[in-house]
Amino acid sequence: EHERVLRENRALEFHHDLQRGAENVRFWTIRFPIPRAGKPPLVGTMSLDVTREKLAEDALKRSEVRYRQMFERVNLPKFIVDAQTAAILDANPGAVEFYGYPLETLKTMTMLDINLAEPDFIREKLRQVMAGEISSCAFTQRLADGSTRDTESYAVAIEHNGQPAVYCTYIDVTERNRAQAALEHANQALEQRVLERTAELREERNLLRTVIDTVPDFIYVKDAQH
Repeated sequence: EHERVLRENRALEFHHDLQRGAENVRFWTIRFPIPRAGKPPLVGTMSLDVTREKLAEDALKRSEVRYRQMFERVNLPKFIVDAQTAAILDANPGAVEFYGYPLETLKTMTMLDINLAEPDFIREKLRQVMAGEISSCAFTQRLADGSTRDTESYAVAIEHNGQPAVYCTYIDVTERNRAQAALEHANQALEQRVLERTAELREERNLLRTVIDTVPDFIYVKDAQH
């Protein structure tokens, strides 16, 4: 290192891993030439213990690997969306399969191209996610084949390549919503039939009362068993 500093005649940075007991310690070192009149130059050295920073960097890298694995391996559709423009920055294989667009096509689109909601509504939901006000929202979305699906979005604010972004996971709830709608329709039909039958019985009772009150002959009810 000394020879390289003297050869290049400039300050250079180095990293050293040292063993301190059972602990691995990382030092950041800068070496720089010190000229001397009429004598060979010396090499100055400054070192700083950056073990904590190194551990934090390693943890970040592991976190990024876990995030990438979770993003790519989970079958649910996932997007990383620009918080300001709603542009799709990345999509996982589950999104490619669900929406029917190639990955490169998705990365040229925005959520305004997929969600059927008004643009201002979509932008407001992104703002609310970034502010921590909401973490889920329902959308109707259009697929590549023109069909639509009801989805529930679960979103969290992240940083992507140094920029604010939203990490979105979508669940297709179309069939659930259709089943709920069918159940509600059946319940409404049943309630309507109950109301109609109640009205019919009331009308029959009123008719019977009218007959009883107007016929001059004596009318009585007899138990058929006695």
